[in-house]
Amino acid sequence: MTIRADFEHVSALQYKLRAFQHRIDELESGEAYTELESKLCAAEKRHLAKTRHLEGELGRSERLNAKMRKRWFEVFETVERECNEKVGRAESQTKRMQERTWRAECALDAARDASSAQAGLMRELEQRLAEAEGMIAKLTAQVNRDFENSSLPSSAQGPARKRVPNTRASSGLRPGAQTGHPHHPRKCPKATRIVDIADPEDYERNPDLYRTGNVLSKLLISAHVAVDVIEYQASEWRRRSNGARLHTPFPQGLRDEVTYDGSVKTLAFLLANECCTSAGKVKCFLREASGGVLDVSTGMINGLAREFSLKSEAEKAQAVQALMSASVMHADFTGANVGGQNKQVLILAGGSRTMMLARESKGHKGIKGTPLENYVGCAVHDHDKTFYSYGLTHQECMQHNIRYLTGSVQNEPDLTWNTGMLDLIREMLHWRKQQPPETVPDPDAIAEFERRYDEHLELATTEYKNNPPTKYCRDGYNLSVRLQSYRESELRFLHDRQVPPDNSLCERLARVFKRKMHQAIVFRSFESLSYICDAIGKINDMRTLGKDVFAETNVVFDRAMPTA
Repeated sequence: MTIRADFEHVSALQYKLRAFQHRIDELESGEAYTELESKLCAAEKRHLAKTRHLEGELGRSERLNAKMRKRWFEVFETVERECNEKVGRAESQTKRMQERTWRAECALDAARDASSAQAGLMRELEQRLAEAEGMIAKLTAQVNRDFENSSLPSSAQGPARKRVPNTRASSGLRPGAQTGHPHHPRKCPKATRIVDIADPEDYERNPDLYRTGNVLSKLLISAHVAVDVIEYQASEWRRRSNGARLHTPFPQGLRDEVTYDGSVKTLAFLLANECCTSAGKVKCFLREASGGVLDVSTGMINGLAREFSLKSEAEKAQAVQALMSASVMHADFTGANVGGQNKQVLILAGGSRTMMLARESKGHKGIKGTPLENYVGCAVHDHDKTFYSYGLTHQECMQHNIRYLTGSVQNEPDLTWNTGMLDLIREMLHWRKQQPPETVPDPDAIAEFERRYDEHLELATTEYKNNPPTKYCRDGYNLSVRLQSYRESELRFLHDRQVPPDNSLCERLARVFKRKMHQAIVFRSFESLSYICDAIGKINDMRTLGKDVFAETNVVFDRAMPTA
């Protein structure tokens, strides 16, 4: 195999060698060169002809391009000129539009400024109008305010002194006794002297007349002031040994040359504090009524309240104990003028007992040290949040709610919840009044009252949301919030028969003190205010217990003055 391969390789090399040798012979002879040169010349000629042709074509193309370039430049110049003209016109128009836009913006800014000024003026006018309407509502409320259940004089009811109906609606009946009511005749006292009227002689001589045996009588009552002046006399003795003067002791209490007993003090005391008469008028009345015998001094009259207060400490302790053990206690504050400064009087009533306490101020400081501080029953009061810290349960005065609702009806005529709530409260009070004291309240009736109560409050919320109250007239809105927040304390009287629905007891006692306050105008010291409160409170306490005020007061004044 190797020899054959080598043979084939050698054969291939020989063939290539012969081919190369032949090619060399051709090149050496020049035939190939000549042929190649002739071919090259022919190709060069063809190339030169082609080049000339291409150069001609190129010249024509360049001339055409130049001509086309010139035309394009002309077109471009025309287009540029037209474009520049259009751009110029556009720039001019844009400039004019910019000027118009600037002028429009300036006008718009001026219009906006004017509009803002007008809007500000409108807001100011609306605010002033709202304030004016609120002020009108406030003044209307003040003019229509009900003063008839207050201690204010008629001059405080406004220039017109218009009579505003209070919460007691007119029944339409005539004044005086009503048919079906028990008769209250005049009391007939025992006669101190009997005067027989002689029969006419005509009656005696007339045979048609005869005596029936009945005696008809009419009483004539007259009054006069009788003064009993008792003079105690005691012989004077003198001791020979030292010259000392002696006499039999006078009865207890007779220290001065003239001494007034408890009856005179009681009469002057009640005239000054129960009848609210000035000390000068009391002095004048006693002197004139007694024919000049009773000529007491104004200083003695002014000092009777202090004496009565100091001698009635035992009654005050009993009143405190009765108030603390009462199931319901009424409480209220009223103002007093002491030396030009505002002081307070705390009025407490409950368990058929009453008290008036002079306090420096309202609030917790005014309640500290009083029977109300540690009270554990139901406290009846107006909406004074201070009272909610004392007592286990509470009842707010429904009469105050009626007054506020009446004012809301008058001053907020566009609302309807106030009329409905006013009718509901009156209906609840009428229902409560008709219930016998020993019966258990009907739970279904109470549930119906509470449902209607909640409906009116929901209506109030909706109406005040659509018609917000002004800052000048918010009594109706504040009342609706209070009725909802203190619902349990507003409706307790429906569930508990022992709880009264109002605080009228303290209101009546407050008017008693206000009459004395208006008569005195101003107290000179806080001690005098305290003595007057003790005196007025004790007098009303006696009346509440059904006692004879004159006799009980006389007993107090006949006591000995307690020692310090």
